[in-house]
Amino acid sequence: MQAIAKQAEELSLDVFAIQESWTDEGRALLLAGLREIGLKHAWHNPEAAGGSGLMLISRHPLGEARFQRFRLSGLPERIDHGDYFSGKGAVVITIDTPAGPVDFLDTHLVAHYTPETIDTYFGHRVGQVIEIAELLSPSDRPVVALGDFNVRESGPEYPILKGLSGLVDSAVELDRRFDTILAPHPYREIDHRSRIDYVWTRDGLGTAARVQQLERAFDAPLSFDGVDAAYSDHAGLVAEIVFSPAPSARAWPGADEPALALAREALEQGRTLAKTRRGTLRAGAAAGLAGVAVCAAGSRLTRREWLRRSLWLGAGLSAVGGSAALGLAEVFGNDELAALNELEAVLGSLRRPG
Repeated sequence: MQAIAKQAEELSLDVFAIQESWTDEGRALLLAGLREIGLKHAWHNPEAAGGSGLMLISRHPLGEARFQRFRLSGLPERIDHGDYFSGKGAVVITIDTPAGPVDFLDTHLVAHYTPETIDTYFGHRVGQVIEIAELLSPSDRPVVALGDFNVRESGPEYPILKGLSGLVDSAVELDRRFDTILAPHPYREIDHRSRIDYVWTRDGLGTAARVQQLERAFDAPLSFDGVDAAYSDHAGLVAEIVFSPAPSARAWPGADEPALALAREALEQGRTLAKTRRGTLRAGAAAGLAGVAVCAAGSRLTRREWLRRSLWLGAGLSAVGGSAALGLAEVFGNDELAALNELEAVLGSLRRPG
């Protein structure tokens, strides 16, 4: 965190968007260093688990923050992934810049965890894209959207995000596509490179937002006491953005039909996966309850004390596993399907008039 703050001073940043800042200690270290270089205004969400991992720090005063926790953000049984418990969402904060008020969004979408053909979290990620578009839809101010979107330019979520929100990918506009996941890397075992972190912009009513320059930063190797290290497991992006009066600039009119169609298709895929997963959990619950019955019956048919105790232990474990599977199926499974239906209703509110 101290190294990040020192690098930020050399870059002369005005606004700094952070993701995966999970601890009070880490945030305090970073903010202490940033305040010394004039970045005195900061936001994070103390009500979300780990503060949602998001922080937005600015040289200029921050206005009201609108944070929205994602309706869907991973699976509760995948504790090893952690997304479900991390309070992930998106925040929009209006910053009073010298060029006028600008809406800044900071976010972190659910990750790709496996190279499987079927992406378990595809429906969740598209749902999060829909919620980002929903958050930005009322704004007629210029927009800058920053963060770890966990979306690849070649992936289906990319055109959905663009078409629902009107955001412009600055790396494409400037032909400055930088990988932000790097390998080899001290904090990442997978030998993989990709571009999943973005600086997006959108014009406001009467104000144009143009990225003049885009560079990769926070990507140099570090060493702490002789141990190889890095600023983060992601490289950062630094953009120089100019906001200027433009009478022809219009506020975003709403989502286009191709993006709406792709989003509806993605939500339907999400529903199919959710129903399949709920069915598998129900089957697991039934198997667990059957195991209770078998173990209980077996314990009554044996006179061996050690075997009777083993069978009762098996019955208890089957009951716990079956109950957990049933709870996941009937509580989370139903909530997941309800959220996917809500998100489809949100799409209707994003549609472009006429």
